[in-house]
Amino acid sequence: MDYYKLLDADELQQRFEELGNDYEQFAKRAYRHDVSLPLTTKNEDFAKYLERIGYITSYSIKEEKEFDMKTRKMKEQKVLKLRIKQVR
Repeated sequence: MDYYKLLDADELQQRFEELGNDYEQFAKRAYRHDVSLPLTTKNEDFAKYLERIGYITSYSIKEEKEFDMKTRKMKEQKVLKLRIKQVR
């Protein structure tokens, strides 16, 4: 999805539907909901673009805890929480 800035909101929704898997939650716009992404510079740029074109209403950076099976310990990770905008 390196070319996402060439697409508008409707085109992005269609592309998300085609990609499925990790992008499936982005395609669902019948209701407002949150989607999480790992915090990276690339993902933050993506979130800013989605907010600018009105695909999401907002995004924020949150700390999430998850259990690491290798170390058998809880680890904290920063994630982006994107609020997908409802389209009727």
